[in-house]
Amino acid sequence: MDIPRYDNHICLVSEQTLPNLLPLLFAPFKPCRVLLMVTPSMQERARLLEKI
Repeated sequence: MDIPRYDNHICLVSEQTLPNLLPLLFAPFKPCRVLLMVTPSMQERARLLEKI
């Protein structure tokens, strides 16, 4: 199975972390850059994702 690899991965930061995290941990898909789209109420969640 051929899995496409993209340079950028856009994450909409929300209470559900797993949908944003799984593609980043799957080595064949891992993008070069991750862009976090964050609302003021999700700032702390975004800081946690940045550490991963």
